[in-house]
Amino acid sequence: MPGEIPKMQCIVVDDDEIVCNEIGLYISRAPYLKLDAVLDSAHKAHAHISSRPVDLVFLDVVMPGMTGLELLEVLGNQRPQVILMTLERDFAADAFNYDVTDFLVKPVAETRFLRATGKAHKRFLSNLQGSASNNQDYVFVRTDGHLARIDLGEITYIQSLGNYVSIHTEHGKRVIHMSMKEILEKLPADCFARVHQTYIVRIDKISDIEGTTIVIGKSLIPIGRSYKNKFLKRINLI
Repeated sequence: MPGEIPKMQCIVVDDDEIVCNEIGLYISRAPYLKLDAVLDSAHKAHAHISSRPVDLVFLDVVMPGMTGLELLEVLGNQRPQVILMTLERDFAADAFNYDVTDFLVKPVAETRFLRATGKAHKRFLSNLQGSASNNQDYVFVRTDGHLARIDLGEITYIQSLGNYVSIHTEHGKRVIHMSMKEILEKLPADCFARVHQTYIVRIDKISDIEGTTIVIGKSLIPIGRSYKNKFLKRINLI
């Protein structure tokens, strides 16, 4: 419907039933959120996230078996937005290190919940707009004091160089000041995949995969352990 607010598909992951009910109630009151599932373990959450689209995860830090932080390690950087929840403020530093959207201390006040989810929804809408703009088949990048056009179909892979990225194409490379996260958001998700903390590849440029190494032309690209499973699901594997 015209004017309808795009909703985020949410899951709640916590072994405390009272917390799950509370967060579920808050979600039901937010017009931009939709509760997809309530799960009591990180293992169940991993299976759920691997099998269907999830936009936002409300994740408890301390759970029996796999902890919330261990789940973040398994999911890697190509994960949904995450809002961590815990009784301990000491985990705030971990939340920062994992680049989660926000960090909530239990018991969670609804006003604080709305502030955190408002931030998540703003990022969600920004990503939607970015995806729509990615229908074009080229980008312009600022390099050497001018704007250079790069055809997306000519990109073979992208490598992180700290605060810069090196965009490798069939005709050479361009080095620009941008993070891997920023450039990945500008690329069409159906064509490119992040396969390592420091590498993004164009899927249709891959000529071979040897164990944990991708071959593109004469270049060998490593596949990071935390990216491997999601990447293998992306390719046309028979």
